[in-house]
Amino acid sequence: MQALALVAGVLLGLPIVVLVARSFLDGSLMASLGLGVVADALLLSLGTTAASLVLMVVLGTPLALILARRRFRGMVLLETVIDLPIVLPPSVAGLALLLVFGRRGLLGPPLELVGISLPFTTIAVVIAQTFVAAPFFIRSARTGFASVDRDLEDAARVDGAQERDLFRRVTVPLAALQIGESDAQLRAGEKLSVRQALEAMLVKSGNDAALALALRTSKNENAFVALMNQKATALGMTHTKFMNSYGLDEPGHYSTAADLAVLGRYAMTNPTFRNIVRKEATAIGQGSSRRRLETSNFLLGRYRGANGIKTGWTNDAGYSVVASANRGGEQLVAVVLGTGSESARFAAASELLDWGFSHVRRESLVASGSVLGQAQVTDYDDRFVPVLASQGSTPTVFDLDGNVRTTARYERRIKAPVTRGDKLGVLVVTQGDRFVASVPLVAGASVSAPGLFERISIGLHRWWSRIFG
Repeated sequence: MQALALVAGVLLGLPIVVLVARSFLDGSLMASLGLGVVADALLLSLGTTAASLVLMVVLGTPLALILARRRFRGMVLLETVIDLPIVLPPSVAGLALLLVFGRRGLLGPPLELVGISLPFTTIAVVIAQTFVAAPFFIRSARTGFASVDRDLEDAARVDGAQERDLFRRVTVPLAALQIGESDAQLRAGEKLSVRQALEAMLVKSGNDAALALALRTSKNENAFVALMNQKATALGMTHTKFMNSYGLDEPGHYSTAADLAVLGRYAMTNPTFRNIVRKEATAIGQGSSRRRLETSNFLLGRYRGANGIKTGWTNDAGYSVVASANRGGEQLVAVVLGTGSESARFAAASELLDWGFSHVRRESLVASGSVLGQAQVTDYDDRFVPVLASQGSTPTVFDLDGNVRTTARYERRIKAPVTRGDKLGVLVVTQGDRFVASVPLVAGASVSAPGLFERISIGLHRWWSRIFG
């Protein structure tokens, strides 16, 4: 294999080496560089190459992203057309461009009407270079886009990341190494993918990774902390204020167990976050600098159903943990703050989760198609439509919160025509003062509007009833 690679390298590189060596030996290269016409040619070549490169990036990047992300009719044909210039002989490629942009080509006459003539111009050179080189760029860019973690993209979009933000990398700043306490052994100037930086922060509790991500996202840490506080407000975390991005003690930096439970529950709705915090170990870096990071959340792999979330320790907060577990589809979050040791926080979290699972249950409240009432069709004297639950409801309830109540809210009187499945109202499920679930209520039968003679008959009957009873 190595021998074949060496042969290929020689075949490809030897002609160039011989050409350059021959030019140096006979002095023709240096002599030619001193000629004005050669310098002009080199400048023209550099200018057209730069222009075609910009054109390829601007036009080829969106096309490569679409080809990597979507499937559509005619995609194979489009890929074939894009790749065709790679195998076309130069003369055929030149002829194809001439048939399109030449004076007698497809676009030549319309362009000349507005004073644009492309043949034998610098613009024509740029178009030709782009036509030949663009397929190689599009192929490479498409491969790169296809390798990006789709879960990570979806997670970024949840919090408003734009398409261009999803393919960037994180460079570790020197400031990240000066935080202290728990770190992920990052190195100043090291480049990590966003995914690796997230894993370093969430699996290893790396304060250095947290600051690196903050500075990658915002112009400075204060701007990022402002975003954190905005998110906390939006989530209803009314007893929380952040002063830094990594959670160490600082005047004015505080939260509560209830607010952290809200944050943990929200974060676990994000598929990429869930996938990371359930890891017992991960690896970051490349090549010889690649290293293994292990979680400090000892509930993972030890407590049944444990799938997150994050440990912490500071002088003020003590040993803490926001823990989560899933059993039978039921996801619970427990928050423990202020314990005196690592083992104490995990014991308390386990006890809280055990207690929670012992009081959580699914309760079947209504079956799909259940009749919950009747709605009168006012166009008739004696026509009613059954009101049905459009789907079943088996919500999760906490048995200490009191009785579960269902309230059917729908229109008692409706007008024809009515089509089976028309929404008539909603079934609201509550437990105490807490909203639990809702189920749309729909018409269980169709009723057409009365015809002309039927309306007359109904009208006369109602008139007679009002007069004579």
